[in-house]
Amino acid sequence: MSAIERFYLKVEAVNLSNFVYDTDNLSTIRGGGLMLLEIPDKVREMLHGEEDINGLKTISQGASWGLFSFRLKDPNNSRLPSMVAGRIRENLNKDLEIYKEKISKEFFIGDGSKEKRELSCQLAPKHATVMVEVTGPFEDKDFEKAKKELDAMVRWQQMRSPGVACPSVEEKAVTVENDGEQKSVRVCELDHVRPAAKASPHRINGRKRGVSESCYSRYKYGVWGKSDAWYDKTTGLDIPYLFTHEFNEITSNGPQEVENLHNKMAVIYFDGNSFGKLLDELCTSPERQEKFDKALRTYQKHALGAILKKIQQDEDGWINQECNHPEKEEKVPKIRLETLLWGGDEVIWVAPAWRGWWLLGEYFRLVEGGLDGSPWAFEGRRLTFAAGMVFCHHKAPIYRIKQMAEGLVYEVKSCNRTRNMAAHEVMESFDFAGPDLYRHRERRRPRSIHKKSMLIDGPNMLDIAWLFSAIKEKIPRRALHRLVMALYGEEPGKALEKFNLVLESALSSEDKACLDCLRACFHNREQAMWLHIHELWDYLVFPGAAGAPGKATSEKEGGKGHVQG
Repeated sequence: MSAIERFYLKVEAVNLSNFVYDTDNLSTIRGGGLMLLEIPDKVREMLHGEEDINGLKTISQGASWGLFSFRLKDPNNSRLPSMVAGRIRENLNKDLEIYKEKISKEFFIGDGSKEKRELSCQLAPKHATVMVEVTGPFEDKDFEKAKKELDAMVRWQQMRSPGVACPSVEEKAVTVENDGEQKSVRVCELDHVRPAAKASPHRINGRKRGVSESCYSRYKYGVWGKSDAWYDKTTGLDIPYLFTHEFNEITSNGPQEVENLHNKMAVIYFDGNSFGKLLDELCTSPERQEKFDKALRTYQKHALGAILKKIQQDEDGWINQECNHPEKEEKVPKIRLETLLWGGDEVIWVAPAWRGWWLLGEYFRLVEGGLDGSPWAFEGRRLTFAAGMVFCHHKAPIYRIKQMAEGLVYEVKSCNRTRNMAAHEVMESFDFAGPDLYRHRERRRPRSIHKKSMLIDGPNMLDIAWLFSAIKEKIPRRALHRLVMALYGEEPGKALEKFNLVLESALSSEDKACLDCLRACFHNREQAMWLHIHELWDYLVFPGAAGAPGKATSEKEGGKGHVQG
């Protein structure tokens, strides 16, 4: 076998909806996501322990998958790669020996040192559906063929596997005791699907519950795992705050000026535009794909770090001072941010509704060159993202909201895959949308407004919020409401003319200048602009603006002139 020939191994978690998003309990979702995020690291450790291979490289990894290459010390041992893959599958499907139930119980009753916390959370993701496939040997020039072969093998095994990792069969109901009262529980009280296997030794959302093995292991990982330390590890920062652990912590006790947005959150989903196509065209060797992976991770790391630095400076908007301490009976400040997905070109954030627009706009500002003056790129090719943002109540089912955000991303991509763009949806009543997001949005869009006009240019988002904040108090809202109703009628153009006459008398010359800049942010598509503003009236919040352009300009990096035409 040639010295340049390699074997390729891919590990990938599939059917994520049945392991991460099968519950509305935030800690369980977080734990499932963190477990999958660490799968490539666990596999790398296992491969390092294989004595008969060398030249191990991590080519690329995402939120739930990893691609590795290695060579054999004995080229004639052709059975070894399959044996290595088999051992990895076996190890991923059992608990690590270091996990001890006794340590976990000690932690949950309050005796929780950092060392015990780490021990109690080192669980292998045996409740996930994880594919491990290996192929080779291939020369570097056949790298694309190796990737496609691995992808086909993973998909084939996925189709042959159950959609849910089979839970243990429980013959008896679980007895759960709360404040002297006992009840029998047969179904997990976190996902309402799997059989309950045990009673939690501690309270979950106020009371002890009957839980399945899958949900309980993820819950522990999400509550007492590395969720707070993950931000430090990913960004290299030493963040002095804890992070919120429940949706109500994200959305409660907000600033007085956004009181009408309390208990509301923004769910934001990013996905790269045509990254797969870019990989096929440019990453034709292991080294080139490894280079791309490193470049993207560096961009994401610095962007998250820059955002977290600004978040810590905006205490009123981002820091909840009235959160429960995870171990003591006291209140502590926490950052109102939840990262549900972080891997490769995909990110899912949950933020308070009054900072959702800023967070999305700030991320796009960084992608457009806010980090070092140069837009994100790889070998001369721009890296751009589509985003979907849903504003909703914190009790809305997170899985359905995530699906809606993903649907908005698909809408963006159907219109444009070359620019940083976003679509938004305000869900005052979740059931109103129904099961078909596309039909819902088509019904709500006036015939005079093109589908593309319902998208927002990412680089313009901060300008939109700042400019709107400067003139918000001068815009006659009742007249705006009449205009929006008229947009669905037969003569929207005439209605717009009447509304502009009202604005003419309501705005000063300085206000009109702001309005002209705002129109430019929407490419002078006025009907679409006023429809957006009508829907986003409460959500277009720019930190520190409060109707004062001077103050906002001093805080806003870039200020005017940032509008993308």
